[in-house]
Amino acid sequence: MRRLGIARNAAAAALGAIITLFAVVALPGIGIGDPTVSHGGSPSDVYMGTEPAPEPCARVPADGMTAFPQEIEVRVTSHVTAYFTFEWSGLDAREVGLLNIVLDDVGPGPNYEFTPMGSRANPNGTVTWSFPNVQPGMHTVGVYAAVDDVDPLPGGTGQDSDLFAALENCALTVFVIPVA
Repeated sequence: MRRLGIARNAAAAALGAIITLFAVVALPGIGIGDPTVSHGGSPSDVYMGTEPAPEPCARVPADGMTAFPQEIEVRVTSHVTAYFTFEWSGLDAREVGLLNIVLDDVGPGPNYEFTPMGSRANPNGTVTWSFPNVQPGMHTVGVYAAVDDVDPLPGGTGQDSDLFAALENCALTVFVIPVA
């Protein structure tokens, strides 16, 4: 009797393994093993630029500017992903630093906002953005940066003209991954 139970368990385990393998390999529409990400082709290119302290990589006025431009070459239609690491300096309690990664001076949309908080007077971080299906040619990836009022002065109209801050300890890394 005991041998029959062991044989049934082994047969059930083998059948389960075959069904699982079949589901993963032959039926990707089921969702098991179905890729949900884009995988680029080869070869990929990586571009990187840095500007360590003490020199700022950008002096940012209220009306904004494109900072830290990086020239890239796209040889075939590719996905472009950029990472920008930075530290704001000179933001006071009523100012906010705005950042946006841009490709050929066109940004992806809303700005990332950074404000001084408590003991962390110089906000820092990394922002990322991807640009799909970039056409071949020379392109520029940069960072749009501006300084704005968190809370305009009472009685004031519009933006204060004395808003100013700097970006320091910058690194821009750009990945160019050909579309597979």
